[in-house]
Amino acid sequence: MNVRRALVGRGPRRRRGAWCLLVCLCWAAPADAGAQTVPGNATSLEARLRRLEDEAAIRRLLAAYIELVDSQDFARYADLFTADGELIFGENLLRGRTAIRARMEEGARSSQGSALVGASHLLTDVDLDLRGDEATARARWTLLTRGADGRPVVSAAGHYRDLLVRESGGWRFERRVVYADIPRQDPFETTAVQQALPHAYPREGARLLIDNERVAVWEVTLEKGRPTPMHRHRHDLVGVDLADATSRVIDPDGTVRSGAARVGQVLSLPAGVIHVEEGTSDTPRRAIVVDLKDGGTPPLANASGFPDAFPREGATKVLETDRVTVWDYTWTLGRPTPMHFHGKDTVTVFLADGELRSIAPDGGSTSNPVTFGSVRFRPRDRTHVEELVAGGARVIAFELK
Repeated sequence: MNVRRALVGRGPRRRRGAWCLLVCLCWAAPADAGAQTVPGNATSLEARLRRLEDEAAIRRLLAAYIELVDSQDFARYADLFTADGELIFGENLLRGRTAIRARMEEGARSSQGSALVGASHLLTDVDLDLRGDEATARARWTLLTRGADGRPVVSAAGHYRDLLVRESGGWRFERRVVYADIPRQDPFETTAVQQALPHAYPREGARLLIDNERVAVWEVTLEKGRPTPMHRHRHDLVGVDLADATSRVIDPDGTVRSGAARVGQVLSLPAGVIHVEEGTSDTPRRAIVVDLKDGGTPPLANASGFPDAFPREGATKVLETDRVTVWDYTWTLGRPTPMHFHGKDTVTVFLADGELRSIAPDGGSTSNPVTFGSVRFRPRDRTHVEELVAGGARVIAFELK
């Protein structure tokens, strides 16, 4: 199994929840997947036949979802999802079959749910994208209810974004997101869903390195075929990649975006982004990421008589936001920097192995061995000279504002 759940920032907006939109969920019962895994020497004809069988099975799944919603058979409805599948609609983020069934049955018992007895959903414009044992689906739904004169009335309309996986016995929903277009409701814009999503960290593959009032620094690894849970970044984030690798992110609407990272590449993400992340190369994507917390102290005015640490000769500014300035700098062996003043708290990530010497204004010195990927938090109010005395030393320095 590859992708399971899904970074696009969305802010909270006016909440408009109604159980009638809940019923606009496209229902799907486990469908027969058809042929077994295609052998490596399968002919083009066999592969095309397998694809047609999979598409037919998924379309049956989508149709079954509609049938089970309209008949309010929520026991079978819940079985259309994987054991840890997600259903996201209105102001609800439900995980697992038990939670899905309970919420749907609760809604059916409400006055709005009772009013929808006999309603019908139409499923149109189905678009499938198959990738082996996983698939994404997009489709439109229309809710028809009985008007006062007995004629059908269009009560609501919207669209689905689905992540589907092949399990033993057939295809199931790993995640279904229900969007309402008329009247408009995006579940990811509701406070309830945003709060229900976990923060990006901690999680499997993320190791906490530093945690204080200003930052939380994590070493994060994305492995091939091991997608993260869908999560929401609660803080602005910056970071730097430690490996040449590829990965992809899956947005809440099912959009998949792939990208390549290289050693030393700086990344930035605003608070509020929601997505799934997954490595796609044999080499895991590895990065140091810095969650920028809201606490902290402003930079110190420089009264030292020496220049600021940055900018300096040989330093490249690679990013500046309202929270941080990021510099890329490499020391030259035996060539000390000018004496300078650090007026800002700084997170430093080293990209080479070496030894640096720090020389204070009074002549005192300390030796600081550094290794590739090592991270340090340097508080403001420091004045010194830096000199590379062994090996190499390249740093990505995140100056906090």
